[in-house]
Amino acid sequence: ATTTTIIMETKQRHYSANKKSTTTVTTTTLFGRRNEFIALERAYRRVKEDCSFERITVHGESGTGKTTLVMALQEIVLKDGGFFCSGKYYPDKEEPYSAILSAFSDLCDLVLQSHDFNDKRRAQIQNELGDDGKLLFNTVTNISPFLNNTLADDEPEEKDNDITSSSSMTTTPTTTTTTLVDCCSIENLIKACTTFLRAMCSTEYPVVLFIDDIQWMDKGSKCLLQAILQERQLSNFMLILAYRNDGDFFVEDLYSNSHTSITTSPKQQQQQEPRIPQLPPAFLNITLGNLELENVTKIVWEYLRIAANPQSAIPANLQELCRLIARRTQGNPLCVRQYMELLMAKKLLRYDMQKSSMWMFDINTIKKQTMISDVFAEVLSRKVRLLDDKTKSLLKLLSLVGYTFTSRMVLDFGSGLFLQKSTDSTNESLPLSSFTTSTQQQETSSSLLILLKKAMKANYIEETSDSFQFTHEKVQAAFRGIMDEGEKSKLHLMICLKFVERPDHVFQYAAAIHMNYAVD
Repeated sequence: ATTTTIIMETKQRHYSANKKSTTTVTTTTLFGRRNEFIALERAYRRVKEDCSFERITVHGESGTGKTTLVMALQEIVLKDGGFFCSGKYYPDKEEPYSAILSAFSDLCDLVLQSHDFNDKRRAQIQNELGDDGKLLFNTVTNISPFLNNTLADDEPEEKDNDITSSSSMTTTPTTTTTTLVDCCSIENLIKACTTFLRAMCSTEYPVVLFIDDIQWMDKGSKCLLQAILQERQLSNFMLILAYRNDGDFFVEDLYSNSHTSITTSPKQQQQQEPRIPQLPPAFLNITLGNLELENVTKIVWEYLRIAANPQSAIPANLQELCRLIARRTQGNPLCVRQYMELLMAKKLLRYDMQKSSMWMFDINTIKKQTMISDVFAEVLSRKVRLLDDKTKSLLKLLSLVGYTFTSRMVLDFGSGLFLQKSTDSTNESLPLSSFTTSTQQQETSSSLLILLKKAMKANYIEETSDSFQFTHEKVQAAFRGIMDEGEKSKLHLMICLKFVERPDHVFQYAAAIHMNYAVD
């Protein structure tokens, strides 16, 4: 059987930089991002035609296609004679300025490889850089051809004590960046980097600088990027910063409410944007939300190599599969791809080459398989704290009950949880049902049903044929992780008391286990 693992059409195109080298560009078919790509392309046209400096942020949850969207601009830039360079931050890499310096090195390579690079262009850049280029000599690969010979041969100047007092330099640098940090103050570094960018950018050669995952950048990089954003003498330059909008990080200091915003999710449009004063007005923010069913369907069609002909009707069973995938992934593009891979790995979706030459699947069997991808599980796990208090309390309790639980458990434990909160009694040994009237039971059952549906809609739990369960072990662990030991002990005791009320020996054994957890 043939397995397909593509989510979008990709083509390799090569652009000659000179006789000895070529630049390879991967072009992609974007789904549901037309307006966002048009905004990026128009911003680049302003850079090229109006000599402007465009400042852009692209943010969204993990897997929404931030990098893919920005990289789709690369082909246009290179065909137009411009330079597209990029750098990326990583959570486990602590080198100061690593992504920025990597992008600068890429830019040097691109300029050196351009087909019309000559001595006149070299001299122009050398004149622009002047003495400032010396500060980048030991950290930016291939910058030496753009420096005066006397500068390239000199040893780095002695350490400037200003750097030790800079609050923005708290990370201990390693390898070649030690020379950079030791040899200049943060003010001199900012001046050197902005001078470098001015020297490389021109009307004939506009520059697009893409820095990815800046939620993991060091404090020195933050200071440097803020300074570049404030620079008003840059032209023919486009700075694109991409980051995830989940978690706590200081990236919000880089933008304000005054910028233009393009948002693909109605919920995200309602979110309040952080502010910082004195940022330039020409600032574009692009927020990537999840995809609607229409675009999820297009991805599935593309994935299965089905020609998406608007004139043809979607087969009923395929349409139902697309709806199921959209619901279980919430339209996250990366999670859609990973979910398709899960279906194929478990042989729930297979291509029948010998008989029908069609993709085969049983929608009812897939519905019984409560699967979500690891990436989507991580996205959900990071959002558990954003749930309302009642839903969060119920799911925290159920996470201690187990990965799988029945509707009766939801009613018993959930009723106990909320009645305990509303009762002043301190007698923990009394059955919680003794505080419950018939009216209270009905009201509580209705409330729990609403909370259960809310949790299912958010993909934290899912209904099986005879019970419920968490959609992923990471989701269950996330709810356990937001409780302190005191809260866990209290909930374990409540679960124990509920199990004690049941005569079956299996529940008595479960009660003993939870009692042990409660007293530990």
